[in-house]
Amino acid sequence: MANDEPTTTGPTVAIGEAAIEFVTQSGISPHDIDRAASDGTLPFLVIETLFAGEAPTLTVAQLADRSGVGLRTAVEIRRAMGFVDADADELVATDADVDAIRALLLGYRDQSELVVLDRVRSAAGALTQLADSFASSFGDGLGDQLDAGVDPLVIADEALAENAPARIIDSLEYLLRVQLAAASRRERLNRSATSTSGSALTQAVGFIDLVGMTAIMERIRPDEVGELVRIYENVAARQIAQSGGRVVKMLGDGVVYVAPTADIAIEITQQLLPQAGHQRIPPARAGVAWGAITRANGDIYGPTVNRASRLCDRAEPGHVLFDAGVAECLTTHPTEPGDIIWLKGIGHTPTHRLRSASTGRVID
Repeated sequence: MANDEPTTTGPTVAIGEAAIEFVTQSGISPHDIDRAASDGTLPFLVIETLFAGEAPTLTVAQLADRSGVGLRTAVEIRRAMGFVDADADELVATDADVDAIRALLLGYRDQSELVVLDRVRSAAGALTQLADSFASSFGDGLGDQLDAGVDPLVIADEALAENAPARIIDSLEYLLRVQLAAASRRERLNRSATSTSGSALTQAVGFIDLVGMTAIMERIRPDEVGELVRIYENVAARQIAQSGGRVVKMLGDGVVYVAPTADIAIEITQQLLPQAGHQRIPPARAGVAWGAITRANGDIYGPTVNRASRLCDRAEPGHVLFDAGVAECLTTHPTEPGDIIWLKGIGHTPTHRLRSASTGRVID
């Protein structure tokens, strides 16, 4: 017998209602919500709000007052973070910003304000690149759905339900912790080595540069440029790590790395140079130098770094040039003297190149 009892269902939820309620409760103004809903950018507003956590409620002056710092210091900290100056009545901060500034100043209580700002500026520079990368990834994903004709309100509800930013932040916290541990270990070993030898830290510094990237960028679409750079950066990062070196920074059309021995540095170039010049990736060249380096704010400085960069600039595509310091430290790669060349800002510099042990052929 059929069941004649009426079925019951929950209240009908309009498409986009959950997303709109969320951004409203988060303090987003009705004007901004209406605009995002009308121009199809509500999914982006949801992602932005999920990352932000809460809407700003404090002006810069209120931030300074509650943090216990002067207005000038609060302004300079925001500038160091990469933010533009705000209007006097503009709401730009939250209680979380107050707690962060207090913690920051407590952590550097024995340091000058210039040191604090330097640390903030260094961290913000690296994090801005990281944030831009993730924001671009989210934007591309949402954009693909919009281009496919999916209702923006549906996408906004899905973005809220999935709350991908929470997972991203958890992942970044893990990555930051392990990277800080690794950096602290390098600092300990470097200090141990320098205290034992009584001299400055010496390492091999390598530059690898994609040749002709500027001309290629003029001929292909921006997304194709990004894909080429991404492919080569992934290859470079993997090979440098496998060989025992460490990436210092990516330059868009090249990479800077350090290695504990000259042999490792040269091995990296031998592995990476042949991987360029294929699949639309332009050929690469390299320069390697050996000597003392100065590390600051996640980067490296000094004459050794300058010399490696200039040697890379003078190398032919597919070739590596290295200095006398590298040649003297190599143990598994036969070398021979190259030309004495003029390096800008450095002067006449003897170069060296590799020689095949079996044939005597130079194998730049």
